Amino acid sequence: MVIKIPTADLCEIIHQTIQLVLKNGPDFEKMLVNREQGNPRYDFLTNLYSAEHAYYRWKIFSLSNGDFENWWKCQPFVMFQGGPTWFPPKITFVENVG
Repeated sequence: MVIKIPTADLCEIIHQTIQLVLKNGPDFEKMLVNREQGNPRYDFLTNLYSAEHAYYRWKIFSLSNGDFENWWKCQPFVMFQGGPTWFPPKITFVENVG
């Protein structure tokens, strides 16, 4: 599964949602899925086969495993035993340090 970074606007919504889900847990995510059903801005929560949903799931996994919003491991990995191989996006920017 090749992960693609969504548009900037959608990425912002996804990242805000992820922060709330990481803070409040899976019950919050379920509530949000039910509340936002039919809202196209939150389609990434329910459209399980969309590139945006794949990005959302990968990003939650990434952040939960020590990565940062703007820095992550780029090596392919298997999230669940017997599951697909995930290919994170490459980091395409260089932060100006110094």
